[in-house]
Amino acid sequence: MITDDKIGYKRLFVGITTLFIIILTFLVLDSAEESQQKYERQKQRVERLLEDTSQVINALEYSITSLYPLQNDRYVLPHTIKLNGDTCNFGGKSHAGKEYDFMFAGPKEMCNDQSLLFQEAYRRLFVAPSMAYFAKSISHISSIYFISTNKFIISSPKAFAQAIEGDAFDKVISTRPYWIRTVACTENQDGVIYTGDYQDYMTGKRVVTITRGIYVDGQFKGVLAIDNDLDDLVENYVGDSRLTEEQGANSSDVFSFTYSQPVLVGGKETGLYFTVHEPKRIHLWHIFEAEKQRLIALISFYILALCIIWFRYTQVTHLQLKELAMLDPMTSLLNRRGFEAKLKDLPASQYLAIAVFDIDNFKAINDNCGHQVGDDIICQVAKLLSTSLRQSDLIARFGGEEFVIAITSESAELAQLVLERVQSDISSPEIRLCDETIPVTASGGAIIYKMHKMHKMISAAQVWQGKGIVAADKLLYQAKRAGKNRIVIEIDNG
Repeated sequence: MITDDKIGYKRLFVGITTLFIIILTFLVLDSAEESQQKYERQKQRVERLLEDTSQVINALEYSITSLYPLQNDRYVLPHTIKLNGDTCNFGGKSHAGKEYDFMFAGPKEMCNDQSLLFQEAYRRLFVAPSMAYFAKSISHISSIYFISTNKFIISSPKAFAQAIEGDAFDKVISTRPYWIRTVACTENQDGVIYTGDYQDYMTGKRVVTITRGIYVDGQFKGVLAIDNDLDDLVENYVGDSRLTEEQGANSSDVFSFTYSQPVLVGGKETGLYFTVHEPKRIHLWHIFEAEKQRLIALISFYILALCIIWFRYTQVTHLQLKELAMLDPMTSLLNRRGFEAKLKDLPASQYLAIAVFDIDNFKAINDNCGHQVGDDIICQVAKLLSTSLRQSDLIARFGGEEFVIAITSESAELAQLVLERVQSDISSPEIRLCDETIPVTASGGAIIYKMHKMHKMISAAQVWQGKGIVAADKLLYQAKRAGKNRIVIEIDNG
């Protein structure tokens, strides 16, 4: 019964684990759709922000090209001019004296008010406050700048221009990907150029640059550019997210997610692809985020179920070990410890019989036939005892060839008949081992206690503690001395 219970708990563990894995698989598969939806939301965010930036650059481009021919000294803001080594800087101030966050940077000749470069830069001051306004008010824009073909730069914030030295145009600016791509697209003067994310040489951050060529009367005057911080565009997307000019792979499985689709602004392709790659660790974290409540509930239920199963399984195992500790390993009968423990559960009755049986001439059997034969005979006698007695009666092997039984009865006569029948059953057959038939007999001694006439109503366990098998052992020796193959029974009159 206990073994069946243990098997049942093992099957229950397998069943619950299988159910847990099935539900977990469904949650993971469902999270793949969540990853797809999250990608789409991020892509839409990127497209919306890039569209906002495109509107800004178009507005600034219009301001520059439309008002370019009209600029003169009346439109120039108060400003400062400072020469730092080989670099000339213009800094802007408002009429109230407040500094604008923009700066011009160019070769040192720009500081010479007689030079053509000074005149060109001086008349471009009007556009700088608008650049400063947009750079400050739109969070994902990291910088706005105009790069003139005359090799001066207007930037907001001013940190961009401050980092430019006199020869930076030839060494750095003219080699940047956005400059090369914009200059190359001379045939598309009205088009916005999107340059995929790259590392900004000044800040080290990854940026996406939107540029427009500035043309006046068909003449190329320079490049207007806006840098967008990639982290702000993708809203700190967990995982490797990129805006590239080449489409990446599209693949997804239970443990990873990689996806790449073209970025559209105003329904038109930008030439950029929003590519997301989630390695196993990141994707599993996304799964947890997406299915947090259901996963916590599932895992909690699974752990609770395992704890209950383990607790019950441990109880059954402990009970099984306890029962095994009370059994004789050779015959599977009770041993002395088990016999004494089971006496506590013996039902109350008017008579209790304690008997001791011993196989006759067992030493001679061992000496002549070997200990293996002796062990086989002990097992056969144990089987005969189990068949001869009721399930409620107790049978134990106390060691060697000695067996002890305890039976209850409503009369002394009935108990005596049972004991005599038991002795007859285990002595009558000849036990056949291999090709040899060996006659086996047993002698016994038994004492019958009148439980109902004792001074106090006591239990069988209490009788055993007080009297044990001493009296039955003496009667066993009487049976041996009287010729063996018999049982001597006495009734204890208290």
